Amino acid sequence: MMALSNWRDAAVILLSLEAFILALLLGAAVYLAWRRLRQLQAWLVPYQLLARTYTRRFREGTVRVMRAVRAPFIGLHSLLAGLRRALRILEGR
Repeated sequence: MMALSNWRDAAVILLSLEAFILALLLGAAVYLAWRRLRQLQAWLVPYQLLARTYTRRFREGTVRVMRAVRAPFIGLHSLLAGLRRALRILEGR
């Protein structure tokens, strides 16, 4: 019975040691990943600014073109609505 308790104690110590080593490795991996992520973020800043500039230019161009494309339709719709209203007023409704 005494030998069994010795093996149990040794197993508990071994499991504790394994858990400590795994936690240490996981902590080191998280630390290194965090450090690399910060370096990547610093490296990406100029490209993010460049992408923001191109995105803004593209958006402004798209808005300008869409305004030119939809303007005749909006004008026509407004003209028709005005004519309908004028006809209703002339009919006396």
